Amino acid sequence: MSFVLSANRLDDGSVVYFTDDEQWSNQVEDAKVVSDQELDEVLRIGRRAEGQNIVVGCCEVEVGSNTPILPVRLRERIRSHGPTVGDHQSRPIGGPEG
Repeated sequence: MSFVLSANRLDDGSVVYFTDDEQWSNQVEDAKVVSDQELDEVLRIGRRAEGQNIVVGCCEVEVGSNTPILPVRLRERIRSHGPTVGDHQSRPIGGPEG
């Protein structure tokens, strides 16, 4: 199995992913993909970042083996790519009539 490390950035709440250069990116495509043998070490790095108040809620996310990186679970796909409905356009308060 393959995994990426996900968390929420503490200063703005954005979903972020741990990268090869040991940074945090908003894009799942930038994430460092690790095997289950490497997972404990990456989780330790995530816990250290939590202790430094950089991120919160570190967790492993199982991903498929294809490129681009795609989380296996629907919940994580939604976290990585946004809402599954709507056109994501802002609407006037009070509905379409204004």
